[in-house]
Amino acid sequence: MLGQHEPCCGSVQKRIGDFELAREMMEKNISLFNATGCDTIVTLCAGCCSMLKNEYAEAETGLKPKVLHFVEFLEKLIAQKKLSFPEKKSLTVAYHDPCHLGRHLGVFDAPREILHSLPGVTLVEQAATRENTICCGAGGGMRIFAGGAIAEDIGVKAAMAAQQAGAEAIVTACPFCELNLDAAAKRLDSFLPVYDIIDLVSEALEIESKQK
Repeated sequence: MLGQHEPCCGSVQKRIGDFELAREMMEKNISLFNATGCDTIVTLCAGCCSMLKNEYAEAETGLKPKVLHFVEFLEKLIAQKKLSFPEKKSLTVAYHDPCHLGRHLGVFDAPREILHSLPGVTLVEQAATRENTICCGAGGGMRIFAGGAIAEDIGVKAAMAAQQAGAEAIVTACPFCELNLDAAAKRLDSFLPVYDIIDLVSEALEIESKQK
């Protein structure tokens, strides 16, 4: 762990056009990560994963550890039979592919394999899925600069797509997606809860989750 005040990766700063600040943050973070001596970095954020894997590779001093998103890391543990899920949850879900994790990094199968492994969880696919998934509406500075209402309007379309697929809940693997889809889902006629995939995993492992 980098400590209590782990710095931002700089992805948002770069997306909104503050390239110099993003570069400074990137160089500082590379120094911090390399100094730990670790060989793997695991992120819970799709934007962090994309930034560390793609943009950090362009830095003068390279990032030594390899980078995995949580879903890639967890899929390996499940495949190696190092995890079992004793808690069953009866729930039909649609998985929302985050842009950074899906379109930018091509990680589509790992989160679906995780959901298939969770007892009682049924995965349904939306009409537009994987690389064609509707953007949640929060990325690229949209929620910051254009205002929450515009971002949520886009999110409502994504939430409706999940609802039309027969989902009882939306699952994603990005905090930006979770935040905006949750706000958008509250505008639907019927309640549609939004989970980060780590919440479902923790519940299936009988680990207390903050999200109920």
